Amino acid sequence: MLAYYPLLTAPLASKTRTSFRCPDTHLEAVRAALSEADKVLVAGFSAYDTHVLEFINESVVTAPRRFDSVGLGSDTDPARDRFRDGAPAFFQCETAGGDQGFRAYVHGSEFQSWLAA
Repeated sequence: MLAYYPLLTAPLASKTRTSFRCPDTHLEAVRAALSEADKVLVAGFSAYDTHVLEFINESVVTAPRRFDSVGLGSDTDPARDRFRDGAPAFFQCETAGGDQGFRAYVHGSEFQSWLAA
C-alpha cells in the first residue's frame, strides 16, 4: 500500500511542540504512518524545525528499508547533518537522494529505485 502524507512547515516566530497547526487526529495519522513506513521520501526540508524532527524521531519505531531525501544536500550539507542528528533512524537504512532538485529526482533513476524498493 502506498500512502502519501504531505507536511508543510511555515515560518513562525517561535516553534515548539505546540506549533503544529492541525487537528490532533492528523498528527496521530502521520505518527501511525511513520511507525509503519518501510519507505520514506522527504523533499525540501531544512531540518531547522526541531519540533518536527522530535515528532519524527518519536514516531519512527524501526528504521524504514529505504529513506530518500531531496534538497537536503550531500552528506556534508548542514541540513542533512541536522536531519541525521534529529531523526537518526532514517539514516540506519539504505539512503539516496541529494541536491539535484525534486523535478530531477522524480524523473531520474533514484525515484524509480525508491518506488521499486
